Amino acid sequence: MTTLVAIDKDTLRGRFWQLDAGTTKHFDAAYNGTLPAEYLYTILPPLGSLRHRTDQYGMVVDVVSLIDSKYESATTPISAYHSTCLLTVAIPDLTTFSIAWTKLTSLMGAGASDPAEGVRLMFAMNEYFSWLAWASTVYTWKSVCHYHILFTGPIFREGGSAERLLDHGATGLEVLVPK
Repeated sequence: MTTLVAIDKDTLRGRFWQLDAGTTKHFDAAYNGTLPAEYLYTILPPLGSLRHRTDQYGMVVDVVSLIDSKYESATTPISAYHSTCLLTVAIPDLTTFSIAWTKLTSLMGAGASDPAEGVRLMFAMNEYFSWLAWASTVYTWKSVCHYHILFTGPIFREGGSAERLLDHGATGLEVLVPK
């Protein structure tokens, strides 16, 4: 029989060094299962094309810094629609989403209080991702991101829940727009 062993938080922090230069806000939120859906982009590696885009003037822009500044300068809570717009700038396709989601799945699974619960949570997150991947073949990416924010927002505010993630596709489908 195999015994599941939890990975300590400091080891994980070393593997996710790109999160939170100078602060632990996003790392701790991801580890605890409370990272807001619209902050998924913070898990992307800092180097390379995943976090960088070329603007209309040919300048390379770090999307994470750009979006963080928009969130930090907001004087009122950002709506789900606005969060969707920002998320689709940072995560423009399923491939980029899958990299961030896989990293979040690892962090949340490791952060579970019980290793068996961590495995259940990772299974649920993989099932949810499989459904999102299917949805992205039928619906526009922007509408899939909007569904993701609306569906996972309440779940992550309360801490990730395997049972609630497995309810995907049951409600909220009216926001999905066919391709």
